Amino acid sequence: MSPAGLRPQRGDEPVSGLTAILLPDELVLSASLRLPGNASYEECQQAVALAVQADCPFPPEDTAWGVRIDPMDHGAASSTLVRYAMAARGHVARHCAERHMPPDAEVWAWVEGAPVVLDGYGEHRRHRIRRQRLLQVSGLVALFLLLLVALAAVPVLHRRQQAFDAQNDYQALASRAAPAAAAREALRARQCAYRRPAPACRGAA
Repeated sequence: MSPAGLRPQRGDEPVSGLTAILLPDELVLSASLRLPGNASYEECQQAVALAVQADCPFPPEDTAWGVRIDPMDHGAASSTLVRYAMAARGHVARHCAERHMPPDAEVWAWVEGAPVVLDGYGEHRRHRIRRQRLLQVSGLVALFLLLLVALAAVPVLHRRQQAFDAQNDYQALASRAAPAAAAREALRARQCAYRRPAPACRGAA
């Protein structure tokens, strides 16, 4: 069994909005592995692939299986819990046909208190829904960033507008005060002319 069918834990979570059927326990072979917390995803893949090869009684071409990888954080003693389930595709097909399940329905198995999604059932619809949700989230994030930029720019634009308004007010005030200033200067010039002493006559005794 090739480990190529394995998917990360986030990809194995059930997705709301999908049609799924839960296989009865008698149709499922399941087990779990507990690996070190620092085990990489590739190491988890290799370990589960070896376990499936050893435990699966069905021919590889008739085997449907899935895996769920959950990090278990217990401080210094952290570990990785790997649950996996196996079923015969013929059994799954008959079970789904008896219950008139649509062809794009997902198939789940319950393993140690958690759902495991079997590969080969409903992936296209699952991936489409995930892409749609990713686009929606990306759009919301972009909108949020635009709002943050707009909120940050509002005070700057407000202060800039205040500076423009003050400059315009000053220019308008200067324009209105120009005639009064000119009249005041003219009055001052006439007053100076009146106060200027008359020149003395030449040749006076």
